[in-house]
Amino acid sequence: METSRFLFASCSSWLLLPAVLAALWIIIADIRSLKQRKEQHSRISSPYALLYLSGAAIVLGCLGYFIEMKSSVCLKNVLPGSSFVTVICTVVDSADKMNAIANCYMNSASAMMTGLLTSLLIALVWLVLHRYSKRS
Repeated sequence: METSRFLFASCSSWLLLPAVLAALWIIIADIRSLKQRKEQHSRISSPYALLYLSGAAIVLGCLGYFIEMKSSVCLKNVLPGSSFVTVICTVVDSADKMNAIANCYMNSASAMMTGLLTSLLIALVWLVLHRYSKRS
């Protein structure tokens, strides 16, 4: 049996790529500027840009969640506004339909979790850079 590494990874997680690349660009530029100005009072070039990107990652994660929920599999199997417990209790059509509903919720949850983890990591890097620039 062949297993997939990213079995429940959401395709809409690629929405986060621009925010991650922009954050990496800012982080590399700030680390470079901090290393070059060790004698002077060093400051990071854009102190709140990483926090804005962290917020953008949360928004993009939410957008990915709703994109996954609006996918064709979810629209066929899940009623709008229904919760997972309601769907489990009321839908007893077939095992395939239950499997599709479970996959739908797992994919949408992975999109949101990817956005939240990306936001958390960007904010953590901002904190480290901010503390280091104040100490220097």
